[in-house]
Amino acid sequence: MEQVALVLFENNVGEILLHLKDNKQELLFANEWSLLEGSSGESGEGAGQMVRSIMEDFSIHPSSFKYFNSYKHYSEKHKTQFEIFVFVCKANLPILKVTLHEGQKINYVHPRDIASLELPQIIEKIIRDYVSKKNTREIST
Repeated sequence: MEQVALVLFENNVGEILLHLKDNKQELLFANEWSLLEGSSGESGEGAGQMVRSIMEDFSIHPSSFKYFNSYKHYSEKHKTQFEIFVFVCKANLPILKVTLHEGQKINYVHPRDIASLELPQIIEKIIRDYVSKKNTREIST
């Protein structure tokens, strides 16, 4: 099972940072909007290292990440089961100043506008779960 870490960045007005991934078929969620991702493959390098890889890949240095949840996701295209670790970070990242080393673009989206995007089903579920738990105060942000 491959492991992936996703970081849900939320700014101070509640918008979530999404990443339009490159159109490379070997990528999970190729050419689709997703959360920022770090992957360890099957090496088991751990969630902390995956989060650090996100910080390096996108030249982002937020002060803290909080573990949110984990999900299982089977990719039919890759014929692989993924374990997805999701972290949350409150950060007002100026997207024009973020150096994008991979992917097509990044953009903030308000959760109410998520339905208008064609997101991978698991990404939409993660965002819905986060917003639901945040609204019921099950998590602190």
